Amino acid sequence: KNIRNSILNNNLGFFCKDCRQWWGPEEANLIKSQLEDHELNKTFNDLIKMKKYEEAISYLKKRIKDYSKTALLYRNLGECYIKKKDYKNALFHLKKAVESEPNMEWGNFSLGKTYFLMERYDEAVKVLKKNLQVKDQNPLSYYHSWILLAKIYKINKNQGKYQNAYNNSTKIRKMVK
Repeated sequence: KNIRNSILNNNLGFFCKDCRQWWGPEEANLIKSQLEDHELNKTFNDLIKMKKYEEAISYLKKRIKDYSKTALLYRNLGECYIKKKDYKNALFHLKKAVESEPNMEWGNFSLGKTYFLMERYDEAVKVLKKNLQVKDQNPLSYYHSWILLAKIYKINKNQGKYQNAYNNSTKIRKMVK
């Protein structure tokens, strides 16, 4: 905890007594960023688990002003609005997330999911296909994108594309397990 406070309150770096090493400003900023991410996600996830969506939205909106990774906050806000079935607000915040960080895989997936839930299938397909082009993607995000594409193709009665998307999702599912 003392190291955490030292990192969060010091732009010069810090000396870690445990490893007997001096960490310069760049390393300290990286660690600070990771601590902020962890704390933000923990608080957000705790609120979501308790289904306190309004509190989660309020919490995230307050953090947007002083948090460097606003794309993550906008994506989380979008997810809150999806859970509330407020797709208009979800779309607004997810578009901001993707504009801020175009290769944000979970942001793109959530945006595609929102279009899907709004039955705007052509837009969902466009976003999800774009998401599949992201390099070094989390396999779980990749899997969910293929699953959602398969659902859209099934709804649109496009058997060939459905089968292709389903087969791709099955291959990735084996990797994720």
